Amino acid sequence: MVIHTGDIVNVANSPAQWSNANDAMMTLYNNGIPYCWDAGNHDQLNSTAQGGGGDPNGAWLGGYYPAFNVTLMQQEPYWVSSIFDGANTAVRFSFGSHQFMVINIEYDANQTVLNWMETLITANPTINVIVATHNFLNGDGGYGYTLVSASGEWAANFENILNNYPNVILTLNGHDVNDGGTAYNRKVGNREEIFFNRQEVDGKTGGAAARIYTFNMSNPAQPVVNVYTYQAYSNGAEGPQYLTDPLDQFSFSVNLSAYSPQTVNFTGGTDFLGEAATA
Repeated sequence: MVIHTGDIVNVANSPAQWSNANDAMMTLYNNGIPYCWDAGNHDQLNSTAQGGGGDPNGAWLGGYYPAFNVTLMQQEPYWVSSIFDGANTAVRFSFGSHQFMVINIEYDANQTVLNWMETLITANPTINVIVATHNFLNGDGGYGYTLVSASGEWAANFENILNNYPNVILTLNGHDVNDGGTAYNRKVGNREEIFFNRQEVDGKTGGAAARIYTFNMSNPAQPVVNVYTYQAYSNGAEGPQYLTDPLDQFSFSVNLSAYSPQTVNFTGGTDFLGEAATA
């Protein structure tokens, strides 16, 4: 499962950039590789599109391109749900008796999106959930982008929401470029929180890097997750390589739940927005 945590383009209203991003992501689609994404602040249409100010209540252009078109993606067996024309997505995969769901949340998502996320998590108490989002953990180990106070407030609220759900085992995000380094990870209960963003490194070619997470399932109830970072570009005399510093190559363990069907009762007036998350 490939997870894109947003800023698919740099300028939200640039057809050329969207076309380029579409061509890149269609490589996954055309080769049958499952993936998901969220809209970063640079992907959200707003009055400051050139600066990537972001507007989680606005639109985005991703849905006009096949790689990010939910009508097309709904045909894939791993697809679960989406909201706001694919600015937020959810997908699934499994290993033996363990089922996983990735919920991918756009930059500073509004309350409707957060309700959608919580409903998906609540409806699936024995599915192990990975929450990906654009803005969350930063390079100093705090929450949010410190130069934008609203960003920090949103991220702190997001942390409080996640603390209600023990089946969320992992968070992934990028966005931050001003606090500390290009990577950070911390343990919160059974949840590993991971920030990763190299977009400003090596003359802004650092974005051509990927995180690889492998689950060693020899002990399915408590697998060890090995984290690798691959730099896919050449940097002077150095060619493509794995980065081996402690923040880019490390391991952690998580407790997983084996899937079992559950009956979940929702309070009156709950608006369930997912199509395939019935427990």
